Amino acid sequence: MTGVHDLDDVKLDLDGPIQSSSGISTAQPTRSQARARLNASKVNTKLEYYLTIAKTVKGASAVKLIGDILSSSGVYVFGEFLDVPGIAELAVHEPHSRYHHLLEIFAFGTWKDYQDNASTLPELNASQATKLKQLSVITRASHSRVIPYADLLVSLEIGTFQELEELIIDAIYSNIIEAKLDQKYLQVEMESCIGRDVRPDASSALNGKEIEMNGPLGPNKDVHPTGSVLELRSKLQSWTDSVGGVLDQLDQYIESIRQKDATATECEAHHNELVRQVIQTLPISTQKERKGKQKDTSGSHSKPKDDQMNLDETDELGISSKTRKRTRA
Repeated sequence: MTGVHDLDDVKLDLDGPIQSSSGISTAQPTRSQARARLNASKVNTKLEYYLTIAKTVKGASAVKLIGDILSSSGVYVFGEFLDVPGIAELAVHEPHSRYHHLLEIFAFGTWKDYQDNASTLPELNASQATKLKQLSVITRASHSRVIPYADLLVSLEIGTFQELEELIIDAIYSNIIEAKLDQKYLQVEMESCIGRDVRPDASSALNGKEIEMNGPLGPNKDVHPTGSVLELRSKLQSWTDSVGGVLDQLDQYIESIRQKDATATECEAHHNELVRQVIQTLPISTQKERKGKQKDTSGSHSKPKDDQMNLDETDELGISSKTRKRTRA
């Protein structure tokens, strides 16, 4: 469409110093920070630009705009375009409805969704295919932080590890994900990523029944369109239940520890009481033993004294008898 231009060629000089009108030198951001800010500004500018154009197009012009949006690097959210009247009308007009469906897949779906409906959808060019695969990686990252290479090779229909790594590296430089490539264990370690569009609640999928977000889902509780608010609610509920289960297990573990501590404290108190009682009985028994020993000792000492006295008397008598004999002689 005439008047629609890609903004990929917009460039700024990031190497020159920042000029301050006050003449005061300011802290210079790193080159990576500057590029990140530039990319974010560039993305917002592109999105606003295409949204402005979308409000003025219909029919074939809207189809052309969809192709440009899907090919443009820096545009990774598409839900707002689906709300634009000129693009929303494509959903009910043949043969343009397939372009509207393609835009929905880029907003809410994955590479697999496209492949499952490829026969009824427009063919993708190389940049569009790369973008949809990168968006599919973001969707997968919402389910698992660590993604094996093997899973991505199958789901994205990529033939080699090198091609997969180039896809991830391109996504990193596009600032839509932050990740590390673990070439030793052949896996992608996701750190953060941009958010994807959330599909609005589809009344047709819910048989026209209105659902309260705080109430029960009712008979159609298993109907969760991919990327819908209901799907998000279901995942949050599952997460809440799992966290609740973990907390219950922690409470049980803490209670068991408390019971063990109480039992150990009771046993220790009982042991200390026994020791105290034993210690109290020791002085009494010791005193009795000492008294008994003293009595035995006093009795044994009295006998030698009597014997000594008898010996002395005998000696005296012996001496006197001898003396008497000598005198007589």
